[in-house]
Amino acid sequence: MNDTCQQQHRVICFALPFEAAGFFAPPGWEVWTLGCAGGEAEKKFRRRAQAQPPAFCILAGLAGGLHPDLHAADIILDTAEDARISELPAGRVHTCERIVQAAADKATLRIATGADVCDLETARLRRVASDMGFPLWSLRSVSDTASQDLPIPSRLLCRERDGCTDLPGLIAWLLRHPSCWPDFLQMTAHARAARKSLHAALHVLMQGLNAEVVRKS
Repeated sequence: MNDTCQQQHRVICFALPFEAAGFFAPPGWEVWTLGCAGGEAEKKFRRRAQAQPPAFCILAGLAGGLHPDLHAADIILDTAEDARISELPAGRVHTCERIVQAAADKATLRIATGADVCDLETARLRRVASDMGFPLWSLRSVSDTASQDLPIPSRLLCRERDGCTDLPGLIAWLLRHPSCWPDFLQMTAHARAARKSLHAALHVLMQGLNAEVVRKS
């Protein structure tokens, strides 16, 4: 790899600490963990990118499934950028204002948008990347499928301001709704599996992007 390639600032960005936990980037890549979701993530990403402009960025995280054939831990690489950069499954990511909790709402969103998965950040962070003139690839792993209702209120699962779970509120809610424990445990198991597959797919995508940089250098 030549000096130009080595000097490029390549970034992997996670919105939430849970998504980033256990991931170690290879040499030549920097990991940004924003520690917030949605609109707060966009603000923090813009400030970070203005201070340290990337050559390109991979946004990596979990997503809700909209396509009925997707299973937990399935991978989608958003087609807004050139998905041919790797052999990962490509599809459409729709960015929502809030977490989509009900399966019925996911079905409605699928019909309205034709998207395969939904998240809170892709369109927002891609807007920043477009403003600043660098490409952004969005890589998503399905944490909850199109047919699944989230068993816990979304406001308890992920606070927008810091991306954290409202642990006292979550515990109190589960104590008041003990019948939700099995579905909650299944949801957390799916989220861990989705994170594992996300990290594996990240290495595949990074290899593809590294090869593209070398090819163009």
